[in-house]
Amino acid sequence: MITGISFSYAENSLQTRGLYLLQDIAGINTVSDMRQFDMPICNSNKSDGVVPESVEEFVKTLAESDILVFAISEATSHYSAGFKNAMDWLVVKSKFNARLGTDYAITDKPIFVVTFTPTKKNEANNGGRHFDMTVELLEKLGANVVHTEVIHDAWHTIVPGNYDPVNNLSKEILHFSKAYKPIIKESIEDTGSPGWLDLYNEWDSKWKNK
Repeated sequence: MITGISFSYAENSLQTRGLYLLQDIAGINTVSDMRQFDMPICNSNKSDGVVPESVEEFVKTLAESDILVFAISEATSHYSAGFKNAMDWLVVKSKFNARLGTDYAITDKPIFVVTFTPTKKNEANNGGRHFDMTVELLEKLGANVVHTEVIHDAWHTIVPGNYDPVNNLSKEILHFSKAYKPIIKESIEDTGSPGWLDLYNEWDSKWKNK
């Protein structure tokens, strides 16, 4: 199962439309975006693993996928807020790094990262300046980032029926998927966050009793 996920909340998202175009030729089974999951801004600081149902659906989608294609837009030379918010929820679900890099829904998953951008290709690498930070974050959560790619001039090129801009990425995905054997993860005992929850509750109670 190859799943494309756009981390955009826009109704007419360039990232989502780019993935739909890629889906036609790269063997991607399903494409989702942040509007479908409708996750709230990460608002939990409690290491109990409790998350909203929308986050559970997002985690389920990741867990059921063998290969992931993440479309992440660049925002002020950084990855988009939608992507960071989604990753923050993965950490909350994992009880705040109880087993850092071992039990997230993207742990051991091969991930292709793409940015569709209307900017022209130049020396500043507009559109892909977030890649170093993105790869670092994903690898910290145990993911295997296979390939990153920026597709420029997208307002002109990412249009129905024009597959030229996504041909290279499609070939990368198809080549990898043909040889890839999904990793069967062993179940990990849920040890929680030793001491964290007790310390949190103790701290929180001081404010509640104030």
